[in-house]
Amino acid sequence: PVSNTSTDRTAPPATKTSAYEQAWAQYQQKQYQQAIRSLTPYAGGGDGSAEAQNGMYLLLLAHQRLANCDSVIHTGQQFARRFSQNNNAANALYMVAQCQNRIQQKDIARDTLRRLVQSYPNSTAAQQARALLP
Repeated sequence: PVSNTSTDRTAPPATKTSAYEQAWAQYQQKQYQQAIRSLTPYAGGGDGSAEAQNGMYLLLLAHQRLANCDSVIHTGQQFARRFSQNNNAANALYMVAQCQNRIQQKDIARDTLRRLVQSYPNSTAAQQARALLP
C-alpha cells in the first residue's frame, strides 16, 4: 500500500555545498564565468581561512583562463599581498607579470618578476621568472 503522508513525498534534504566546492566543479567543467560568480564571497580573500584562500586563488585561475588581464592583475596582486605565506603566492605573481606583459606593461612586468624572484627565490615560479629576466 502507498502512503499519502507528506514525508513520503519529500525529497531528501540537499547537502549544503560550499561556494568553493560549487566553483571548483564549474571550473573543472570549464564553466569559468559561472565559477567566477560562485567565487564572489572570496574576491577579497574572505575570512582568510584555507577555503577562502583556495577560493581566491581559484578565482584568479578562472580569470586567467578567460584572459581577463585586469582582473588577473588585481586579484593576483591582492592574493600575493594578503596571503604572502601561501604556497600559491609566487604563482599568483607570475600570472600577474604574464598579464602585465600581455597588455604592454613590460617595465611593470619586469618589476613584478624581480619582486617574485626576491620574495620566493626557491619557487618554480621564480625559476620561470629568472628565465624571462635580462
